[in-house]
Amino acid sequence: MKKTKLLALLLALVTVLGLLASCGSTETPVITTEQLTEAITEAPAKDITIAEAGNVEYVVVRVDNLGTDSPSVREAINLRNLLKEKYGTDVAISTDWYNDRIAPLPESAKEIVIGQTNRVETANALAKIREKDFIITFENDRLIITGGCEEATARACAYFTENYVNKADGSLVIKDDIEYIDRYDYVYASVAINGVDIRKYSIVYPADAAMPVKFAAMNLADYILNYAGLTIPLVTDKEAETEYEILVGETNRAASAEAVKVKLADDEFLLAKSGNKLVMLGKEYMCAAACGKLMNVCLAATGLNTAANAVDIPEIAAAKPDKPVWKETQNVILMIGDGMGRNQVLQTIADGKISRWEGDTFPGQAYCTTYSYSVQIGKSSYTDSAASATALATGYKTYNGYVGLSPQKKTIKNVRELANEIGAKTSILTTDKITGATPAAFLAHEPDRDSTENIQTQINKVVADDKVQYCKGSVENALFADVRESLQLISDNGSRFFTMIEEAFPDKGGHNNDLAKMMTGVKRLNECVSYAACFTMMHPDTALIVTADHETGGLTPSGNTYTYTVTTHTNTDVPVYAIGAGVQNLIGSGKIDNLDISRFIAKTYGASSWGQK
Repeated sequence: MKKTKLLALLLALVTVLGLLASCGSTETPVITTEQLTEAITEAPAKDITIAEAGNVEYVVVRVDNLGTDSPSVREAINLRNLLKEKYGTDVAISTDWYNDRIAPLPESAKEIVIGQTNRVETANALAKIREKDFIITFENDRLIITGGCEEATARACAYFTENYVNKADGSLVIKDDIEYIDRYDYVYASVAINGVDIRKYSIVYPADAAMPVKFAAMNLADYILNYAGLTIPLVTDKEAETEYEILVGETNRAASAEAVKVKLADDEFLLAKSGNKLVMLGKEYMCAAACGKLMNVCLAATGLNTAANAVDIPEIAAAKPDKPVWKETQNVILMIGDGMGRNQVLQTIADGKISRWEGDTFPGQAYCTTYSYSVQIGKSSYTDSAASATALATGYKTYNGYVGLSPQKKTIKNVRELANEIGAKTSILTTDKITGATPAAFLAHEPDRDSTENIQTQINKVVADDKVQYCKGSVENALFADVRESLQLISDNGSRFFTMIEEAFPDKGGHNNDLAKMMTGVKRLNECVSYAACFTMMHPDTALIVTADHETGGLTPSGNTYTYTVTTHTNTDVPVYAIGAGVQNLIGSGKIDNLDISRFIAKTYGASSWGQK
């Protein structure tokens, strides 16, 4: 900061001399060394008293449109209360809302501004940091405490409290030139394409793109944000063309038209450049594979804080088709459509709720048996969700109603616990209650699936002990947003991870013979499957498995539609769709059991011997 001010003063002096010369002065001004030194010497930093005993002139300002459960608002309230407690005076707190038709914001004001507010000074501060960085600075009599995201803002407040508020000298004093920046250790310190900062680029996809292309572009933007902390504009090709663009799919740009002349097989993609345009093409999920090659090969990181520059991307005329290269399986995304047999999918297509089922494009497809131990010994005609989810989670067939227990009521380790033990981050997400049978099998151990209070107590402990990093139930219409957020969170900086994502509505609809409710769930899951498939293509050490715990309702073809025949579960085999690292080892000949899925997941996290023999 000081060097910048010195340079500015020197430039100002040079400008003045130039103006004097241009005015025709015949005498050259004489500037002594002392005068020059005085002119460029920065004034010493001044003390700014924010608070002292019995007196706090500053007010706390927080973001207006966030609830009190958000980290920045919570920390703003905490800081206000701490100032009141420590300095013995009530400190005003307000939001950043204002009506600019009445009066503009004052250019300066004694404010402690927390979070991403509408203050100009906040915008100035945010321009200096990335998503997970935070900054504490002072400008125009405003103390700015903010981060690039809510969690970073909370860390900023904690740092400020620890290093300034809790000092024992009786006052809160800062310097007017304070600028403390805490830099998060991202995989990428910087990202460039042929020496051009990637922040100059925008990611462009066709306005009419199918989900695999749209979500490939979205995943590329998410990847850059997650691994580099940089937000790259994501727009459709209806937006005006700019000089630097990453084109995902067959956009209306000339570079895309040039690239489509390259013939691609169904399992191939193209990554090429044309001037300052990057082009990514391929059928179905191959666009996402091209995005993955850009990040994992052309911009390959060598560790944290890598300065990456993609310089070896060929021109379109010299580019050749490429294929995905999978690595050893390190991570698994398990998506479960509760009660979702194949006919549930076909009915949703027939009704026009979806144009196609995204899993049908996956290279790995099979059918899976779902019977429980209760069925094996003749005590039940079909499995329930507790037993089927326990089989998927632990590799053991068990009694209907048991959650995470063997038939002998022995506690059995589940794959989430296994992944956590080796340091992987984990998440559980469901449109059912978090205590529902399916999520409970990955979070708890209980002989009665209806012991909701016991199950919730166990889940609370797992969350409190940080053994699951993202755990949400009853998300319903927020499912897509939570899938997107959770995948980025648990894969942070290349972390190993495991997630189970459940869509419960096919089962809920089946029990009530409610086709509309069932199709709502299938449609919602279909969108999430598409995003997760693109995510998988960009993480070549990840396997995505989509299946059901069982079929519900006995849905049967009836003319041009499908009809429920029962209100219970059935023994109908359920489909399995898989894409990514090592999935052919799971699919095999096309007929598997739910224990095979559990064994595949467990092997990913180092358990070569898993489940019942």
